[in-house]
Amino acid sequence: MLGKLLPYLLLTLALMGGIALYIGGSLWMLLILLPMVLMFLSTAFMGAIISRSFKELTFVLVFLSVSLSGYIFLPAMFANIHAISMISPMTLVVKMLEGEPVAAREYLFSTLPFYLVSFLIFAFGIFIYREEDLFTQRSVK
Repeated sequence: MLGKLLPYLLLTLALMGGIALYIGGSLWMLLILLPMVLMFLSTAFMGAIISRSFKELTFVLVFLSVSLSGYIFLPAMFANIHAISMISPMTLVVKMLEGEPVAAREYLFSTLPFYLVSFLIFAFGIFIYREEDLFTQRSVK
């Protein structure tokens, strides 16, 4: 699983690093964006395991990515208005782009749920991953 995950993770981090440097941001933003990338990759991994067909996989991946995007971007729209926006790591990116410091407790508050849930999803996916079930042609009983 790690062999298939690593190229996507590295490519995503390289693209985000290039974009961060291009817009005048800091590479510290990658540390903020890493848990979001892990969350998207873990949900894609789990969606691929639980889907029975490519049509179902498309539906599951679109649903999960739209839900996660809503959780990430909707609170960030209120970055300077309300404290509830701190649940989104994108709020920390906005703060960094505005030149404001980001405290360690803010980082943990925003990113710890992403780290924990993504690692739990990876662990659950690895636990239920069995090649003989995924790649054999058996009828459903």
